[in-house]
Amino acid sequence: MKKVIRNVPEAMLRAQISELTLEDVSTSAEFKRIIETSAAAVLKAHNRNRYIKFIMQYAPKDPMTACTDNSMCYLNAAHKMFSEDPNSPEDEISVKDSLQRIYGASFHEIGHVLYTCFSEMKLCVSCSKMETSMFQQSSSQGTWQYIMTN
Repeated sequence: MKKVIRNVPEAMLRAQISELTLEDVSTSAEFKRIIETSAAAVLKAHNRNRYIKFIMQYAPKDPMTACTDNSMCYLNAAHKMFSEDPNSPEDEISVKDSLQRIYGASFHEIGHVLYTCFSEMKLCVSCSKMETSMFQQSSSQGTWQYIMTN
C-alpha cells in the first residue's frame, strides 16, 4: 500500500488516495486490522470473546469468494462479486464500493462463526490447514464442501 505523508495539502492527499487500487487496500495490514477489530467487536457483543484470523487475498484466478472454518476467514478481494456490477459486468465499480462489499462479506462469514454449528459438520478441507497457495489449489478443485455427519 502506498504511504500517505502527513501534513500534505488536501489536493495532494486526494491524488494519492485516488491512485490506490482494490488490491492495494484490500491486502493492506491496516484494512485487515479494521476487519479483524470489527469482527472481534461483533463476537464480543454476542458473548464470544475470541479472535478470528482473516486471510485477505487478491487472487484473480481463484474462484473462491469467502469461507470460514470457525477459526479463520478467507476473503478473495479479486472475486467478481466484489469488483463488478452484476447489472453491467463490463463496468468496474469504485474501490470504495468494492471495499464495502468485502466488509459485508466478512460480516457474513462472522455470521457463520456465530450461527453455524461446526461441531456437527465435517469439513473436507480445513481452512486452518490451508494457507494461501494450498487454499487456491484446493478451492479451484472444489474440495471446500460441508458434509453433514449425523
